[in-house]
This record gives sequence, C-alpha cells and structure tokens, in this order.
Amino acid sequence: MSCQDKEAMEKDKRSKTSKSRRETAVQGTNDSSIVSKCSMSLQGYFDDPYLKGFVSKVTRRAPLIHRGYYIRAKTIDYILKKFLECNHGDKQIISLGAGFDSAYFRLKSQKLLQETVFFEVDFPEVVKRKHALIDLNPDLLALIGEGTSLIPDKCDYIEMSACDYKLLGADLSQINTLEAALKLCHIDFELPTLLLSECVLTYMTRRTASGVVRWANETFANSVFVLYEQINPTDAFGLFMQNHFQTVGSPLKCINFFPTIQAQKDRFTQMGWRNLEVLDMNEFYNMMLDDMERDRVEKLEMFDEYEEWHLKCAHYMVLLGYNGNCNQLLSGMMKLTDKSLKAVKEYDGMVKVSRVTGTRVIRRFGHATAQLGTGQAVCVGGFGEQEGKHMRVTDIVLVDSVTMAIKVINPCVDNRLIEGR
Repeated sequence: MSCQDKEAMEKDKRSKTSKSRRETAVQGTNDSSIVSKCSMSLQGYFDDPYLKGFVSKVTRRAPLIHRGYYIRAKTIDYILKKFLECNHGDKQIISLGAGFDSAYFRLKSQKLLQETVFFEVDFPEVVKRKHALIDLNPDLLALIGEGTSLIPDKCDYIEMSACDYKLLGADLSQINTLEAALKLCHIDFELPTLLLSECVLTYMTRRTASGVVRWANETFANSVFVLYEQINPTDAFGLFMQNHFQTVGSPLKCINFFPTIQAQKDRFTQMGWRNLEVLDMNEFYNMMLDDMERDRVEKLEMFDEYEEWHLKCAHYMVLLGYNGNCNQLLSGMMKLTDKSLKAVKEYDGMVKVSRVTGTRVIRRFGHATAQLGTGQAVCVGGFGEQEGKHMRVTDIVLVDSVTMAIKVINPCVDNRLIEGR
C-alpha cells in the first residue's frame, strides 16, 4: 500500500469518527429532551402518561424548562389533532427525527388515529433503543397491537412495522434510503400527509436540511410540513442559546442561515410550499390557551422568571407550509383571536398604546415605568440587553412623552452585586 493510500484511509477514518461524534451528540439531545418532557408532564403541565416509558431515571427540571416544553407540547399536540380532525379517511403522519417522542401512543390511547398510519424516523441507533424500550412496556405494546416485534428481513432500515405504526432507522441526510424504506412500508404519496420536524433540521447543514424540505414538497401531493425551530440567533439570548448547543456538541447549523420568521418563510416559498402560517411561541401561548388553562398552568409552580420566559418563547417558532389540497390548520384559531380583540371596548381612564416609528427601541422586560411631573416617563429595573450581555438592567431610561426622545442614565452600579441578590 502506498503512502498516499494510507493517508487517504487515515483521513477517511478521521472524517467518519468526527461524523460519528456529531451524530452521537445530536442523539444526546433526544435523551435530554425526553427527560425534560417527562418532568414537565409529571408536574401536571401536560397529560402524557407514556413519556415515562422512555425515561430510565426521572429528574425534576426547573420551572422555566417546564414552561418551555409545555408550550412546545401544546403547540404540536394542537396541530396534530387539528390535522386528524380536518382530514377524513386514510391519512399519514411522518415524524422526522422522532427520537423517543410518545405522540403516537398518546393519540392512539385517545382513539384519534383511526384510518391513520404513523411513521417515525430517526438514526438507526435511536430507533433500536426505542424498540427495546417498547418491548419492555406492556402498555406500549398493547397500543401498537399485533406484530409489535416484527423486523422485516427485506429491509435493514425498518425496525418495527405494525398495522398503523412504522419505526424506521434512517439518516435524514440520505433521502434515497428514507424514501425506499417508506415505500417498503407501503407509504402512499397521494394521501393527506403531515410531516413533522420538531427541532431536527436545525442540527443539519443548510444543504441537507433544505433537501428534506424540497423532497417533501416534491414527493407528497397533499401535505403539510410542520417545522418547530429556534430563531433570532444574534441577540443576547440567541447568542447564549447558540453557545449552549455548541457546548454540548450539537450546534444549531441552520439557525444563522434562516435567522428570522421571514427568512424561514422565504426558504419554504422557494422550495414550493404555499399558504404559509407562522407563529412564535408568545403568539401561540396567547392565542391557543383560554384564561382558565393559563391560570391553571401559572399556579402549578412558584415562578418569577417572566422575562426569560417571554424571551425564550420569542426564540422559538412554528411554521406550517401546505401542498395540494390539505386544509390550513391555524386559520380558524387566528380568526377567532382577531374577533376577540375587536370585542375590547374603551372605558374611562383606558391607556391607548400606539406604535412610534423612528425612535430607539428599549429592549427590556419586567421593568417598572412611572410618569413624572416633568412630562417624562422613567423606566427602571427589568431584564434585557446591557453592555452586550443579557442581564438585569441597571440603566435608567427617561422618555419624553411628547417627542418620545430617550435619555439613558447609567448609575454606575456593579451588575455583579445585582445578579447575586
């Protein structure tokens, strides 16, 4: 063997090892996520008794994490149920990068999956582990029904193939393999199909992630693509979020290519999707929950991190793109919200708020504002951006109520002392 051949083999080996480490780190996000989801459910936020079947050790998370996973679970649950309700007859759901998600078992137990085949796709190592956990759980096996341990000899990528549940081990970057496995499971490319990507494509390169989006549009005649992902990577919270995923070895590779809602919409439009619907999680939280549900959730745990909560919700969005004759799933909810807003009546002493253009934006949350006798308003406290960091803000802001001119006063307080309290 020549020196050049040896060098080529060594380079290929290093490349495969590096790829394996990246895949392992991304798979690790599944393990962390399912523990957080289970903790959230056990605290009463979201009813899903099947999550604990995929957790070896229950660990209680912080209230802020609970709220984040709660709105994520409510959002996806709402969309899945709306799809099942709007599409009568045979239909399909394909969960891309499903991990240890329990949506199939939850919806099946609620008798909502009639005439529906549920496909789950993830790395082969992940689906093998999921299969093993299912085999150990009688409740999960009972929901799947006959043929629960069937692994067809004709395809190594089909881990399980029951009547309405298919578990496939395939790398999403290998579209040909994925499509071949789906065909062996008798996928019907003409049926109404929901494709779900829940914090998955953002871990892939821009080219491979966009390849999945394009493939879905070109392959499924009547479909809706549901993308739940992080956005706004360049502000203080976004940089902190990026650093976190970089530290755990699973960087958000796509977020800087599609950093905003508009960028995500442009991406899907270019790939052929139409009638796009997009909401960030603050909008979804305020639109989809009634007062009783919000009150219930907010009483579950002691909570004082409202600034971080709203910031976190502003950095996650859900986008729905449509193809063929699939019904829009958010339009009814959004019309109802518009109607309820118009029902607000004016009353004596009501403060009217309007948008002012051409002025500096005050980026802080949870602050206190008071009107001074000098025709000015003063803003103090709160949480936001200062000195290029995300922290408790010590600057005092004076706003002229007529000209809207802003003056910032720095009292020279040591932020470390504030943070330590």
